[in-house]
Amino acid sequence: MDPEKLISEIFNKTGVRIDRKDPILVLLAQNESFIDNALKSIPYSIEMAAHKGLERALEKVNKKNGLANFSMTSTQVVEKERVVIKEKSLLAMLEELKENTFLILLVFTSFISFLTGFILCKLTG
Repeated sequence: MDPEKLISEIFNKTGVRIDRKDPILVLLAQNESFIDNALKSIPYSIEMAAHKGLERALEKVNKKNGLANFSMTSTQVVEKERVVIKEKSLLAMLEELKENTFLILLVFTSFISFLTGFILCKLTG
C-alpha cells in the first residue's frame, strides 16, 4: 500500500498523525508481505489437497473394481483436466477475437463509407 495513502487513512480514521518514519509503517509493510506470501501459497495448497483427494478416490475405485494397476494415475487425471480447461480457455479467447474482429471490420467499413461520402462531397461540391 502507498505510505502516503496509509498515513492519510490512519489520520482520517483515528485523528492521529504519523510520519513516514513511524515504526508502525514497517509493521504494516511486514504484515502486507506475510499476507501476500500466504495468499500466493493457497492455490498450491488447494491443488495438492485436491490431488491427494483424487488419488485416494482412485485407490478406492481401483480396490472396489479389483484393479491393481489402474491405467490412469491421479497425476494424469489432473493433467487431462488442465488440458480441458486450457482448451475451453482458448475457445473462449477465439470467440472473443472473432467478436472483436467483427467490431473492427464494422468500424473500418463505417470509416470507409464516411471517407467516400466526404470525398464525393468535396468533388461535387
